[in-house]
Amino acid sequence: MGSKKRVKVVKKGQKTDIKRDVNIIRRDGSKLIIDECYNVFLGDNYTLSELENNKDNIISKVLRNAGYPLTDYNIKHVIKHYKGIYYLLSPEYNFDQLKEVMDASGLTYHILKRIYTQLEEEYNCKFDFNTNKTLDDHKKDIEPIVRNKEGKIIQEEWRRNGRRKRPYFQIECDKGHKWWALKGNIKKGSWCQSCLNMDLDDHRKEIEPIVRNKGGEIMQAEWRFTGANNHKKPYFLIKCEEAHDWWSHKDNIKSGSWCPTCFRKDLQQHQTDIEPIVKKKGGKILRSEWRYKGEKNNRVPYFLIECEVGHKWWAAKTSIVPNRCNPSGSWCPFCGDLVKAVGLLAHPLLEYFSINYFRFFNCSINHEDVLSNDRRSDLFIHVELNFKKYIEANQELIVFPKEIRFITIDFTFSLTPSVIIDKFHKNYHSESRYLIIVLLREDDWVNVERIKFLLNSDQNLTEQDKRRITIFNLKEYFVFLDLNKIVNILCNEGQLNIENYNTWNSRNKFKREITLKFLKIIKLCYSILEGCEEDLNDLVRLSTLYSKKLKEEN
Repeated sequence: MGSKKRVKVVKKGQKTDIKRDVNIIRRDGSKLIIDECYNVFLGDNYTLSELENNKDNIISKVLRNAGYPLTDYNIKHVIKHYKGIYYLLSPEYNFDQLKEVMDASGLTYHILKRIYTQLEEEYNCKFDFNTNKTLDDHKKDIEPIVRNKEGKIIQEEWRRNGRRKRPYFQIECDKGHKWWALKGNIKKGSWCQSCLNMDLDDHRKEIEPIVRNKGGEIMQAEWRFTGANNHKKPYFLIKCEEAHDWWSHKDNIKSGSWCPTCFRKDLQQHQTDIEPIVKKKGGKILRSEWRYKGEKNNRVPYFLIECEVGHKWWAAKTSIVPNRCNPSGSWCPFCGDLVKAVGLLAHPLLEYFSINYFRFFNCSINHEDVLSNDRRSDLFIHVELNFKKYIEANQELIVFPKEIRFITIDFTFSLTPSVIIDKFHKNYHSESRYLIIVLLREDDWVNVERIKFLLNSDQNLTEQDKRRITIFNLKEYFVFLDLNKIVNILCNEGQLNIENYNTWNSRNKFKREITLKFLKIIKLCYSILEGCEEDLNDLVRLSTLYSKKLKEEN
């Protein structure tokens, strides 16, 4: 006869320690635990890095004040509750989804919701967790990240993972690769796998033109593994034009970063570097200043130089110092290419007047925004309500496609077709950007019709590209700005008769002022190009003045 199995009898009302602990936490909905953790957070404000060292102090203080026993179950929940409150309230973190706080703290959805509800009701804390986001809401969350990496979102859809649905997006990188990605992966930094599989030579070819344009040289390349996920990233040993070398990630070079040693120099040190070069060519340095360029607002030393003939111009240090691309270094643009010099000097004035005009109508416009590969258009306009209402609606020259969200404008005095055609391939236009090239001069051979013909004949551009580029002459640019009466003071040859302006009566004082300023500058430039070099000093003075204004106001 088999032995009977003994059964432990539990008296009525008696519970095990575990059951008692569980019921204590559940019975009052963790209310006291939340209160005491919140008080500790406010009083001691331990960071997560300090939490481990002060864990015993936090646990004992919370459980003692709440009147709970010191058991494993209670200890575990106190730490989780404190982490949840820390992730919710600390300015160090800015989660927009409860799921992210759940993953970070280890709390369940129900306990976490209980915590932030109690904090809202009793302590007037405000949270903005949208637990019912639409696909558009999720798309807006990652659009800035995708845009910063020069990608675009093609389409989006919900996908189910068990009972939960998650937002997925099809993304195209700047190389044209397409893939589907979960929103959370994009926010964590995941990106194009095809680009990730590029070899070092491919990455090197991508930044070589940028490095070469700055007078630098790539000495070495290697892979480095960084971040929590051990991502493989391409790094390059680069030597600048002054023979300093440093390691840099590819993306830093693309966004405009350059030599850290040169960056630490002051203006006097930069001037000392180029003084022997300037004196050897018979020139002298009149003034120096910092200018800020690129996505990272890198500061670049600029110098006002006077050549032996007396011409004055501003030049970046990198253009004066000889390098591989320019072994002798650049010198006086007036003694060399007068058209290029006039264009460089006139650009700050034309850009400043245009920006003021658009901003008068509260249009959003930027000056020389970096697009990609360190390219900068002269003007970068956001297609918003005010632009559509006050600019687009008052002209009939262009019907912008619906997908266009930005307009880039680039001015040129050049009559060299290859220089103008090169603007088609500078990434000034894209699926969401429209490019307007303004020819400030024309002749019998190089005019709007001729450039449009070359545009339509360019086999390196798709039909979609061609629909996002247009060419204006100066007269059409004024019509585009709704300054139609300006057409009456343009002669057939494109020369400006400033005296006719005196008979023109505009209702808008601001338009009159802007128009007059445009005309005076264009007339001054034409005069110089026709051989009147005495006007050069006036143009240099005005260019210097408005360059400062551009820098101060933008």
